[in-house]
Amino acid sequence: MLLATSLRSQTIIGRWEKVDALTPGTEISVKLKSGERTDCAFKSSGPKVLILSEANGKERAIPKSAVDTIVSRKEYSDGAKDGFLRGLVVGLAAGAAFGAISSSKVDSSERPLLWGAGLVLGAGIGSGIGYAGDKMHKGHELLYRAR
Repeated sequence: MLLATSLRSQTIIGRWEKVDALTPGTEISVKLKSGERTDCAFKSSGPKVLILSEANGKERAIPKSAVDTIVSRKEYSDGAKDGFLRGLVVGLAAGAAFGAISSSKVDSSERPLLWGAGLVLGAGIGSGIGYAGDKMHKGHELLYRAR
């Protein structure tokens, strides 16, 4: 369930939906199966051909079958919510493990305190690390990858 937000926007290998939905003028980087790489702007996408606008202003038609990967040139920042939630769950699990191990070595009156402390510390540390990790993550969106 926690991974659903990140999986929702994942690229499906061999599928063109993300490319087909691009707005004309979107800057992309196209790597061909031959190894050639070009930075260009998306113009349109047909059933078998991708039309691009190169830096010199010329249009270029590339067969879709020749494309290896397409990546957006716009850098994005990862939202922090999913990392926060993953960190929270992992932290709670670590805190529960800490509470279980620690409470077996103390009086029964102190066990709830150790469990509570473990859960609070684990959740706090885990969610903080997850949040910070996601805020620092930047990248380029993969729009297409050949099979």
